[in-house]
Amino acid sequence: MKANKPYLVLARKYRPGTFDEVIGQEAIGTTLKNAIAENRVGHAYMKRTMRKENAVFGGELAAHYYFRDNPFCDSGLATLASMMCLLSQSRGALSDLMAPLQRYACTGEVNFKVADPDATLKRVADAFPDARVDFLDGVTVEYPAWWFNLRKSNTEPLVRLNLEARDAALRDDRF
Repeated sequence: MKANKPYLVLARKYRPGTFDEVIGQEAIGTTLKNAIAENRVGHAYMKRTMRKENAVFGGELAAHYYFRDNPFCDSGLATLASMMCLLSQSRGALSDLMAPLQRYACTGEVNFKVADPDATLKRVADAFPDARVDFLDGVTVEYPAWWFNLRKSNTEPLVRLNLEARDAALRDDRF
């Protein structure tokens, strides 16, 4: 990946196949895939990779949003200002702007205290031999209609779970 991409966005990809679902628009899907870099979550990892890649924006599911124009730092105020700008240009409510983006049912981040986080991550990864599994940030297990990530907290003695599925019934079944 080159550091001079003018519009690189740094994010952790969790929704498998999202860009492939742009049927008949393979060029758009390829462009979007090339504009996103995956990364571990956490301030130190995000800031370092954003600087290295000169990324315009970085985001985490835990609602941390990083901006190149705010020295690669997390900023709730910059996020609020961006949202207010978008809202002022629309004729609808914020919920109207968000509705097309909320395609998946998610659990939100759920924390668990465990005696041995490393052993827990290994047991979880081993329990899903037929899934696509990666270890970029903890363990991520992906199936076509649902996925989850379980990772150690960077700041507390916990493991953190995020699970998403195509619909609420599948989310509830897997959770």
